[in-house]
Order: sequence, then structure tokens, then C-alpha cells
Amino acid sequence: MPDDNLERLAPALDTVQLDRSTAGEFLYSGAHLCKYRLQLDEMQRIALRPKETVDLMYSISQSL
Repeated sequence: MPDDNLERLAPALDTVQLDRSTAGEFLYSGAHLCKYRLQLDEMQRIALRPKETVDLMYSISQSL
């Protein structure tokens, strides 16, 4: 699976790219990287599984 490959690469990433309406910014410091890794870990922890996402989208579409 492609996701398996990305998960192996993710810990080695050393840059965060922020895109804003006025400009982009790259963050390199360990503190920033740690902050964003923690945020991404939390998003992954609370995210719905793929089937749950599809079920939710279907349920919403049926209520429209």
C-alpha cells in the first residue's frame, strides 16, 4: 500500500510547509516539528476510519 511507504518516510521529515494567502513559510526547528508531529498524531487518532467516513457521508447525503 502507498500509505505504508509514507509512514516509513514521515518520521524522517525535517520541514513543515505553511501555505498562507500572502506567502508560504518553511519551519525547520525541532520545537516546530515536534508541535506539528503531535498535531498530526492527534488528528490521526481522532479521525474516522475510511468505512465510518463513507457511512457518515452517505447518511448526510440521505438527509438532504
